[in-house]
Amino acid sequence: MQSQCTKRDGTCRKCSIQPPGLSRARLALVGINYKTSTLAEREPLQPSREELSRADDLLVSTPGVLEAVSISTCNRIEYYLVLRDWVAAFDVVAGMYRNLREVDILPLREKFYERTDVH
Repeated sequence: MQSQCTKRDGTCRKCSIQPPGLSRARLALVGINYKTSTLAEREPLQPSREELSRADDLLVSTPGVLEAVSISTCNRIEYYLVLRDWVAAFDVVAGMYRNLREVDILPLREKFYERTDVH
């Protein structure tokens, strides 16, 4: 006989019981790198050191984003996000760029890659 979970805050990893109104979360990666784009396309998107923490703050202030971290190197820019299942990862990153730099990345959509994993 399977025991019932007593945690109702969504923290139980041993069962699939979800509290009412709580959707499942997933890990998502949105990025652009030297294989998917040119330096000229990536360079305007490259956050400065000072902008990285602001970018993370903007990402986690988006409804449905639980956690976020930005990684920026000379060859890639990646955003790792923990999202509610109803949130579109690329849209979150696009919104961050609009707020951070007033840049619209939608024309570059095909240059970005996105990976997700449901938990």
